[in-house]
Amino acid sequence: MKISRKKIESALDKRSDRAKEYLSSEHKLDRLLNRLERKLRKIPKIGNKVGDQVAYIAPFVSMVKSYTRKEYTDVPVGTIIGIVCAFLYVVSPLDMIPDFIPIIGLADDAAVLAFCISMVQSDVDDYLEWRQTSAPL
Repeated sequence: MKISRKKIESALDKRSDRAKEYLSSEHKLDRLLNRLERKLRKIPKIGNKVGDQVAYIAPFVSMVKSYTRKEYTDVPVGTIIGIVCAFLYVVSPLDMIPDFIPIIGLADDAAVLAFCISMVQSDVDDYLEWRQTSAPL
């Protein structure tokens, strides 16, 4: 199943204001990250592509937390908003393909993650490099 880039961009754009709201509230952001963690536990391990995308979530979470704590701010705010938009999309049970539809209900979530990774990968790589050399212990 292929989901168009235009649909993914639209779905993420619709969540932009909400992402900014979550970034301004540590409590809301923590709740979102907890919901994301619970959802990820339910995703079956299906092939390497989904596994690769799920592997990027931990650095995404870490970078967003470092940004909101003002430990790492050398990243465009659009990158942070984009990541939080993707998180909001993934935790939403009713999105392009509702999650209650077995297997394919998670395909759109994987597509959104893949799109987000492709858009912010260099920023995440820069963050990971910073974290290895400069992050507070």
